[in-house]
Amino acid sequence: MSWVIPPGMARHARSQRAQLRARLEQAYAACVGQVSWTPERQAEALSWSLDVAGQRVSAIVSQQHRGSYGKAAVLVAACAETLRLRGKAQEAGELLNDVRNRFPRHRAFQAELNATVRRQ
Repeated sequence: MSWVIPPGMARHARSQRAQLRARLEQAYAACVGQVSWTPERQAEALSWSLDVAGQRVSAIVSQQHRGSYGKAAVLVAACAETLRLRGKAQEAGELLNDVRNRFPRHRAFQAELNATVRRQ
């Protein structure tokens, strides 16, 4: 008995993920345009987001949840992109380097992170 996922099913799953991601991006874009935060509130939200993302990435990668490496990579890349868009390109680069240096032996995660950053 063979437990191989047919290629058509894998393509369908990727297609569904892409559709869900597009819908999520549209929802965020619609909401973000309606929100007006003070600079202090923005900094607070960014700090919180960086902290939570760091905790999730550490939990996923440290415990070698390989199926979630893509999620961890997206979190890191999203935080780096947010920093970059706020004019903090150096901090974005430092964030990426810090994550890469924290998990130097996790090659699968490194590959996911590199691929995710390239797609942005």
